[in-house]
Amino acid sequence: MADTSPVRKSASPIPAQASSKPANNDKQIAKLLDMAATMTNQEIPTAEAARFWMQEMSRFPIEAVTWAFQEHLRSALFFPKLPEITALCEDWIAKKRMEKKPTPAEEIALWRKDREEHPEKYATFADVAQMAQEVIAMHTPPKDEPDHEQEVRNATAESMISELAPDWDEMP
Repeated sequence: MADTSPVRKSASPIPAQASSKPANNDKQIAKLLDMAATMTNQEIPTAEAARFWMQEMSRFPIEAVTWAFQEHLRSALFFPKLPEITALCEDWIAKKRMEKKPTPAEEIALWRKDREEHPEKYATFADVAQMAQEVIAMHTPPKDEPDHEQEVRNATAESMISELAPDWDEMP
């Protein structure tokens, strides 16, 4: 019985280097394209198509590209389309970002950036001052109480203010 599957070219037209990225990455992408062609029983892409793939994939880490091809080939019946692999690469990058816990300096930088971009989410100095006056007014004792209790209330009010605005000194 004759084999009716599409004929696969034996010599790969994929160039060794088609971008400014290291030749290793291009070779790895060429191997991934060849593997995808083999596993989906398709023809190897033309040299022009392979160069385009390499150019487009050069913006991603090679680990993301490799993972994307592997993910696609786990369930795919057809040769991958560029948007499918691109989306998988972007998923890999997003997943890696979520895994990385920011350092305290990065957290502060992110907080400051968010405060600049969304000032409506953060209290202004005037807002905090108004809240402090309200807290102090709530804890102002009647005139006949001893002074030491007033000092305790003031200390309580100050600690509440520091909880409401822990970076009081950093505010513009």
